[in-house]
Amino acid sequence: MTSGRHWDGSPVDETEACRWERRHIWIHKNSASKTLRRDAISRCRYCNHPIDWFQRQDNDEWLPMLVQEFPSHLVYEHLRWSIFNGIAHYGDDGTGHCRIAHPAICPAVEHDDDLTAFQGLRLRYAVQTKAWIDKGEFVPAQREREVTETEVSEQFIRIESPVRHIIDYPPARFLAPTAIDKVQCIVRATTTNQRCNNTVFDPERPEGHWEQVDIPMPSGRAGAATLWAGQKMWVYSLTALYTDAWRRWRYQRCTAHESTTAPDATMDEWLRFETLRHSEFIVYDRPEDLYKRKIESGASLFRPSPGRYKCANCTNRSYEPQSKDWLCWQCAPVAARRERVHAKWRSDPPPPVF
Repeated sequence: MTSGRHWDGSPVDETEACRWERRHIWIHKNSASKTLRRDAISRCRYCNHPIDWFQRQDNDEWLPMLVQEFPSHLVYEHLRWSIFNGIAHYGDDGTGHCRIAHPAICPAVEHDDDLTAFQGLRLRYAVQTKAWIDKGEFVPAQREREVTETEVSEQFIRIESPVRHIIDYPPARFLAPTAIDKVQCIVRATTTNQRCNNTVFDPERPEGHWEQVDIPMPSGRAGAATLWAGQKMWVYSLTALYTDAWRRWRYQRCTAHESTTAPDATMDEWLRFETLRHSEFIVYDRPEDLYKRKIESGASLFRPSPGRYKCANCTNRSYEPQSKDWLCWQCAPVAARRERVHAKWRSDPPPPVF
């Protein structure tokens, strides 16, 4: 079929051609990735070359790939990647072609390895980047030092926030793009076709608490010699969540889009926390409590001494100072139901037995 003609050779009318410009894209129910391809294609902010973003099969992190495929016999074995079901898998898939990660070729990275087969490709990318800069068509991102391959892989996080909290769900720790109560949902809203404005954190649905843990350090002498050895930091612990609730946080979705099939408007913005790279975001002082308890009108203000307090009926404890007759979230509904039953019997006593 030639361009502008039907399968039978008849010309296509201009009005009919314009009618098919708008395309509707759906994500297959069995797809491992919920991000549309058009939302996962961008240009490198350091070299301006186009890149495709794919989630890695081993750790769910995002990896930028070159848009073109290469014959497998021309690529070193440790640099081969294959794409299956929207996920990047390490190694060759046996088709004779493979993909290459963009950080291995990016001209902004100072490569230490001496790969003879890649010298020509890296040189061609560097020449094209310099041409864009000389023509004024591209301005690289500002940097004080040489860019590492890890920074190239994490460049999609562009939220400039001075406060970035850490969430803890053993054995993983993730660095949030901003404060915990301000992390935005990434689902594409069906009403506006834009990114959802809700936050992942729901103040009416307590799901976590602040916890002080040891600062994780590399094993061996390198970890013991750092300034953070033996120190503690504050993280937002989600250890009490079930797998489904944790999955909502991991894929950065609000409570309204917890079980929706709508596609994501952008890629999730969590980063694997590493002490040496994210040391500036370590929180040493306890952050402000996110769940505020409402004080009923007419109730006296109780100012207890700081510390943890135990529930009046069970062994549950509170991380905030409470009164002596405080009931936890499990015992409070039971006590309220018992009080309603007693009030009913007092107002309407049962008939005599005889």
